Amino acid sequence: RRPWCTSKGFDSSAPVGALVPAERFDMTGKSIAMKVNGEQKQQSELAKMIWNPSEVIVHLSSFYRLMPGDLIFTGTPAGVGTLRPGDLCEVVVDGLP
Repeated sequence: RRPWCTSKGFDSSAPVGALVPAERFDMTGKSIAMKVNGEQKQQSELAKMIWNPSEVIVHLSSFYRLMPGDLIFTGTPAGVGTLRPGDLCEVVVDGLP
């Protein structure tokens, strides 16, 4: 029903920045944006996620044993495009380092 939930990450993929415990981050009013080579390609409000983080965790917990520190990769806002070797991707979430 939601195959993309299990296909967003795989072993040794997806570099990430500093981690912030969920209990120290309030998604209210926050947005996410991505630039590729300095050009903004994606931008949206976190409140527009189809399923909130709790719903995603409950769903994935029926397939996997989730542990503290596990990362879950979800879908992205409109603007998905092809990346090429050497592209510089910058992702910013309001309120995160």
